[in-house]
Amino acid sequence: MSFAKKTQTIETFPRRVGAADTMVGVNLSLEARAPLKNLEWVNSLRISLPGADAQDDPAGGHPQITSILHIEPGADALPDDAPRMAGSVSTARSTEWFIYSESPFAEQLQKAIGAQFPDLEVHAHAKHDPDWSVFREFLMPSPQERHLIETRQNYEGLLSRHFQENDGLTLNHTFWFTSPEDRQDFAQSLPMEDYEAHFPDVEDEDMHPFQIPGLPAPDADLEVEYGLMVSHYQRLQLDSLNDRVRDIYRRAMSFGGEYEGWYTPDDRGD
Repeated sequence: MSFAKKTQTIETFPRRVGAADTMVGVNLSLEARAPLKNLEWVNSLRISLPGADAQDDPAGGHPQITSILHIEPGADALPDDAPRMAGSVSTARSTEWFIYSESPFAEQLQKAIGAQFPDLEVHAHAKHDPDWSVFREFLMPSPQERHLIETRQNYEGLLSRHFQENDGLTLNHTFWFTSPEDRQDFAQSLPMEDYEAHFPDVEDEDMHPFQIPGLPAPDADLEVEYGLMVSHYQRLQLDSLNDRVRDIYRRAMSFGGEYEGWYTPDDRGD
């Protein structure tokens, strides 16, 4: 996968959803300046336009829709955060556009588009919307792709500070498991010549749970997760970082674990 400067583009294969004549193809662009954590709560907006007759419009294009991305801010229009086109869904009867925002302003955007294009059917969707899960499947990158996007952002951040390409640094990866046995099996599967595992809640090699002095022991009935930190030495190269993240993410998934991400303790942030 190639990485354009400041923009990560993810293309998904067309997939069939619902009715037999509904084929979905998404070209999703995420700008590096958008914090990944915001993708959990941002609003999406769906704009539907009745499908054109194939004889009248063989290409199936709707040139007027491009104007939506250039709505001038007004009293009830857009705030300073400009919306970004995230993808589109085309069926035999309609074309739908998805727009992401870094701020929850779907209502204002809905009013602005409705005022400029009164013939369009506009639907605003927030995370609690019943249809959100359907749209989210196509607007959100996969968990592994999100980690690769985050890896590129970390890489660019390190280069913007005191690091240079090919510098050596220590990476700490964090994982979570629902059982200590799965965590232990995962740790033992790692090549020890490359990785060092740290168990934050274990105080000795007999795997006795760590107890914080003065605090009661955790309720045995509560559902807990077992953390693991894995450290290794790495050269600062984007392709190498991506390969490492892919490998360790897939390995953790095969043991039922969840990969949280990585950081380097060598980065002082200056």
